[in-house]
Formats: sequence, C-alpha cells, structure tokens
Amino acid sequence: MKGKIKKYFYYIAVAFVAIFMQVTFVRANATQEIIFDAFGETKASFECVKIDVKGVYKGDFVYEDNKEDMIKYICGSTKVSKEDINLGRYDDVFYMNVSTTIDKDAFYGGTDGAKAVLKKKNSILDAMEKMNMDARAYITVQGSYKGRLTRESIESINSIIYECLFTKAGELKSISDNGTDCVSYGYSEALPDKVSTGGTDINVGVTFSYDEIMDVTNIYIATPMFCEDI
Repeated sequence: MKGKIKKYFYYIAVAFVAIFMQVTFVRANATQEIIFDAFGETKASFECVKIDVKGVYKGDFVYEDNKEDMIKYICGSTKVSKEDINLGRYDDVFYMNVSTTIDKDAFYGGTDGAKAVLKKKNSILDAMEKMNMDARAYITVQGSYKGRLTRESIESINSIIYECLFTKAGELKSISDNGTDCVSYGYSEALPDKVSTGGTDINVGVTFSYDEIMDVTNIYIATPMFCEDI
C-alpha cells in the first residue's frame, strides 16, 4: 500500500513540474509580446522584424564534415534558409549565428504575428541547444516615420514606449544622441531576458535613425539588446 501511495505522489510531482515548466515558458513568451504591443502604440509604419540567435558550441572541436550536417539540421528543423546561417571559429571557439528577417509582406501583425515570431525564435533556440550549444536570441522590430522627427517627437514616442514596457520597474535612458541617431537602453521587469553590461542590467533598446536618402526616420525596438552591440 505504501508503495502505491509513493507512486501516486510521484506522478503528482511529475505532473506539477511539467505544468510549472509549461506555464513558465508561456509566461516568458507572453511578456516578450509586449515589445510588439509597444511598437504598435508608437504608430510607426511596420517594416520588418529580425530574429538573431547566437550560439557557441560547448564541445571541444567541430570537424569540417560536421558543419554541413549542422546547417542542414538547422534549415530542416527551423525552416530558415542556408543564407541565414553563419558558422565560424573565433579564438578556438566554434560559433553559429542565425539571422532571419520577416518583412511586412510575410508578417500578419497583431497577437498572432507576435506569437509566430516567438515560435520561430524558440525553434531556432531549441535546435541549437539540441546540438549542444549555448544560445541566446535577440528580437528587433523595425518601423518608420515619414520625414525627420523632431527631438520633441522622439521624446514623446519614448514616453509611450516607457508606459508600455516599464509598468513594473525600470526606466529608459538616452545614452547617445548625435542629432541623427538617438539610442536608448533600459531594464524592465516585464521582459523575461536580460544582459549585463558594465554592471548594469538591460533588456530593451530603442533607436531612432534618420535616413536622408529616403527621408524617413527609422525606429528599432530590440530585446534584450541590439545584437550588433555585442
């Protein structure tokens, strides 16, 4: 009888852990959707969303013959193209970078569109982890405004983003403004991921950049940061 009771509680514990992990996973994705909500509130014209996943192989060595197999596995399991994948070695560390862009013709917007982006991101992360890689994902949403935004307009849009992302904690601080580009970083407890730089935690970046040729001001909202800044 005791054995049956132990077995019963064992199954309950396993079920609880499974449910907890699923809920935690869903919550992480749900909070990342806030980035898309914030972008929608800026009233910018949507241009594209970019997914960047950077992985470092945890093994000792990768043979040349294995590289093509790794590329095939990523392409087959995530539906990204071969051109989206970059393999290399830096200081005896093997790395894989996957960068894919979903443009406005392929992005169907709203909550469903955000979920599709996060699903794509997670499929790449899962594939890299199955190949024994430490991986981290970065999401950047790009939009645009006609003409050159004034400083007051940029501050107003930043305030809107602040209200959407920082309802729990944190603040958006301008760290660079050269008259053409305005870059801000911040940390919000509403977002699941974060990186530390200079002893400071950040998980959202906002950039405004004026394109003189097209006469548009581009806006980029990234989490946890712009991968180009790594």
